[in-house]
Amino acid sequence: MKLIGHEPQLRQLRQAMALNRLPHAYLFVGPDGIGKTTVARWLAGLLSCENDDPPCGDCPRCKRLQGGSHPDLTVFQEMSHPAVIDTRTWPGANARQIDEALEQLLAADLLKRPAKVAGHLRICQLAGPDVETSDHERRVLGALRNHDPGSLSLQIARSLFLTGANLRYHRTLKIGVLRRYILQQIQLRPMEMARRIYVLDDAHTMTVEAQNALLKTLEEPPPAVLLLLVTSQPNKLPPTIASRCQSLVFRGLPSEALEALLTEQGVSHSDAKLAALHSEGSMLGALSFDVDGYRATVDDLLNAMGASGQGQPHPCHLGHALSGGDLKDREEGRKQALSRLKILTEILRDSLLLQAGLSSSHLRHTERETWIKNLAHFGQDALEECFSMVVDGVKRLGTNADTGLQMKALGSRLCRALQLL
Repeated sequence: MKLIGHEPQLRQLRQAMALNRLPHAYLFVGPDGIGKTTVARWLAGLLSCENDDPPCGDCPRCKRLQGGSHPDLTVFQEMSHPAVIDTRTWPGANARQIDEALEQLLAADLLKRPAKVAGHLRICQLAGPDVETSDHERRVLGALRNHDPGSLSLQIARSLFLTGANLRYHRTLKIGVLRRYILQQIQLRPMEMARRIYVLDDAHTMTVEAQNALLKTLEEPPPAVLLLLVTSQPNKLPPTIASRCQSLVFRGLPSEALEALLTEQGVSHSDAKLAALHSEGSMLGALSFDVDGYRATVDDLLNAMGASGQGQPHPCHLGHALSGGDLKDREEGRKQALSRLKILTEILRDSLLLQAGLSSSHLRHTERETWIKNLAHFGQDALEECFSMVVDGVKRLGTNADTGLQMKALGSRLCRALQLL
């Protein structure tokens, strides 16, 4: 995947290496899913590549990095972060075969849900195991014990769970994991790179014991080690650790850059544009974005608001559309309602823009321009009142009141406002 949008950081890292001024530790700071860990792997390629213009991506060392089998790179990632699989990693297998292999991992309880397809990429939510269990390798091999040793499903499972460059942990990075995979190996000489690289993604999840153990290493770092701490919440790291690392700040990617990256992966232009607009600068967010589900929600809300021309708004229909149906899990119901209210604010924003005489090029929902225009016919005063009600509804979702009842009440108020004119 190309590292679009992080050119200043890449130049800084290249310059530090050219001048032989790489520190013993970096702190990569920025929002989730924007490519911080990808840059960390890129830096490993910069140190390891055998060609004159590193990293080339084609030499044996670069390919080992890409395949997760480089002996001098260890990456720790929290389990809830989706794993991204590039179908081109296994050139002998086509996309259908890889999808079948992932279905087998799902059946073996190694994945939580079917992989989402984004062009050449498959975004998988892992179910385990994590490296905090002493028998995580046994569990992977046991779950796939009936598979041929060279099967594609087993190859993918190994790349996800059993390579040194992909160590997954659950919720918190504990001292036992650091001791086993870093502290007991940190004095070993690197095999191919100038340094051994350890990447701690979500470094803010370290327990206090793990932080204290890492602090001792940061105070007296071995000369042939590079620690890369990656975090979206630097405020959760103690100043004693942050002050001993050189900070590198990353920003969210522009929507145009995200759209270009998605289309390069084979995502359609319309899907790429929609995902890029709603991912807040996060490539991982854009890849994970449910385009079809979002479009269905937009249609559901517009229908309930009477924008489709198939009848007037009805309180019951609108309340149901705002809640997204009855969910048994209270927190999931609140999250779903919150998501739908935010989408409705975007819809009302679009209709107000048309009311103000702006062109359709300013709309977020250009695919439903006709319905947005129908909604704009309710008039500016009614739409502004609805907008204020929805914003207030978002605030009220933070209370302990029943979500379903809140959405029914909000649906009734919205209907009254739309029938004022």
